[in-house]
Amino acid sequence: MNREEFDKLYLNKVVHCDTKEKANEFLALADWETSEEKTCYRITKDGMFFAYTSHYDQYGYQIVEYQLQPKFKVGDKVRVKDTIYTTINGKVGVIVNLQSMRIGFHIVKVDDTLWFLNEDKLEKVEEPTNEKETIDDIIEEIEYHQKAINVLHDRLKRKEKRKLNKNEKEKENE
Repeated sequence: MNREEFDKLYLNKVVHCDTKEKANEFLALADWETSEEKTCYRITKDGMFFAYTSHYDQYGYQIVEYQLQPKFKVGDKVRVKDTIYTTINGKVGVIVNLQSMRIGFHIVKVDDTLWFLNEDKLEKVEEPTNEKETIDDIIEEIEYHQKAINVLHDRLKRKEKRKLNKNEKEKENE
């Protein structure tokens, strides 16, 4: 999350973190160093202020519950590590769903099979899942851009044709 995204979500709002894990992550994103279980943080353009939750309740501030940021997003390539499923340990898969029934678990596709895995058993990788998929993806992107180029080329031809027709009519009228 960059500063602009952070400010969009939290600027001029009071944020409560009900666990130390949430507070630590939130404070790391905010570049801050303090946390307490019953502490809220008010973000303004001038900086961050904090007080007990009861203080912000007393003065009628809207309190927004901070949500941990997901480690992965759909489409991320991940390596499976140290699971009880020894056949997939070390293999690279793709996150296909973040909306699992349990927080911290993801549905990962490895070798055409879906697995329900704890995010602690996954690490993000930048390598492709396999060479064929990468080549197919590149070919698909080239075809998509070629279609876009063809559309623009046709528009340019029509515009040039209209310009020529307009010039011819102007010459005829002279």
